[in-house]
Amino acid sequence: MWTQRIIPDSDLAPYIARYPDHSLASRMKALYDQQKRIWARLRRGHEDMRKAQIRRIELENQWVLCLHSPHRIESVSARVDVHSIANRPCFLCPQNLYDQEKGLPYGDDYAILCNVSPIFDFHLVITHRDHVPQQIEGHLDDALRLVQDLSPQFVLIYNGPRCGASAPDHLHFQAFPRGNLPLEDQIWGDHPSQIPGIVTGREGILMAAPHGFSRRFLTFDSDHRGALSFWFHRTLETLAKTTGMTGEPMINLVMAYHEGQWRMILFPRERHRPRCYHNRGDRQLLISPGAIDMAGVFVIPRENDYHRIDARILRGIYEEVTLSEDRFSRLMEELERANW
Repeated sequence: MWTQRIIPDSDLAPYIARYPDHSLASRMKALYDQQKRIWARLRRGHEDMRKAQIRRIELENQWVLCLHSPHRIESVSARVDVHSIANRPCFLCPQNLYDQEKGLPYGDDYAILCNVSPIFDFHLVITHRDHVPQQIEGHLDDALRLVQDLSPQFVLIYNGPRCGASAPDHLHFQAFPRGNLPLEDQIWGDHPSQIPGIVTGREGILMAAPHGFSRRFLTFDSDHRGALSFWFHRTLETLAKTTGMTGEPMINLVMAYHEGQWRMILFPRERHRPRCYHNRGDRQLLISPGAIDMAGVFVIPRENDYHRIDARILRGIYEEVTLSEDRFSRLMEELERANW
């Protein structure tokens, strides 16, 4: 059924002409422009995205952004338990897409679609053509090739099936232009935060665990895709043993490719949603962190929550959903024993 969902070149041509080349990044932007014009639901989502209120909140010597995005309430409040997933149609399968929804092919296995409720301009979803579970095992190399093909304009994110993916039953990534995530600038920018961290290097891999942030995470830098893939999976295996989790550990990823280097931020997670999400009445805050929130953009659909959020609350949410300090220390110790 994907054949009917791929946009014809003739429909894309007037939009690709606006861009200087026919790169994948330009074709993705042209797709977004075309779909926004002919698909009313996406156009409304784009307009709602542009209306989002923004607040900057300082945390330690970094900052995060809070977005009041009412149009994201479906995603933020999505039921992702096994029963709910089994009893709803998969919105990433071709037979369940909107009537006017079209996409671009990427290789033989993926299709590129527009995010119907975008958080950023040119926010897209790269979905597997088959209904296969959301997991990074066996698919990291696909993501690394994709982010290289999208460089230097886009970043790629991955939300694990138990911490941020609203379709844990269907493999997908998300892409949007670089420069939207505060942590990008704080880690990869021209003037990154000078925060000491544990740094180790082996076989073309540089790994760091920066200190001084309000959440714990690992960074990977490498110009060798095979080595990066090997040591990334080694880290996931160690994380699974450290946490005692079966299946894929709870993780979020942000990936980029710049000047011949793959760059990755890995967020090991302790839990999917903070306790305040499950509170009732006035004590509830409808916040469900995924990769975007972990990288410094909190998506908050309800206005009252948006105005109540402050540095203390955000710091507490990060501390609650991030891998605990004790487990993170054990993870680093185990990685050092693995001869990093």
